[in-house]
Amino acid sequence: MKNENGGDLKGYFADETGLINKFSEKLSYIKKCDSSNFSDVGCWYSNGLKQLNGVDYTGFNSAGQSALILNNGTYLRFIGTDLATCNNHNFYVTEPDGGGLCGYLLVDVNGAVKPPNTIGKDAFIVYILKGNTAPGGTLDDRAGSCTSSSLGWSCAAEYLYE
Repeated sequence: MKNENGGDLKGYFADETGLINKFSEKLSYIKKCDSSNFSDVGCWYSNGLKQLNGVDYTGFNSAGQSALILNNGTYLRFIGTDLATCNNHNFYVTEPDGGGLCGYLLVDVNGAVKPPNTIGKDAFIVYILKGNTAPGGTLDDRAGSCTSSSLGWSCAAEYLYE
């Protein structure tokens, strides 16, 4: 995608609809979820999402969001934070060249319907940055640690790299 946009993702996604549309062009999926069908089975966590420390996570709601359910059952939720400039430095990460966050993906490897629906166990974050993507727990990620008392956002890097 960044090659289609002159080498980075700044301004590539017009809005969250553009974000999911660009990804859906590249991925095989069985369902596209948006505000018209987000209450459908599989489009959102009907039994909630938990943090790694066992506490209910209430940071997301289903309003105005978009998601894909991939052919293998993986759930991808798309969240844009600064799609126009990719310069959000207030969230969690900064690229080595100073670039900021465009948005992020919530990835639930076994889907939003199958348990445990727990951040750091089967649900992870992937940052969409100006120049690349990065799993939660990399760069100067301030999302915390990957311990049983944490929220779990930093576990993606630990599982991928260790």
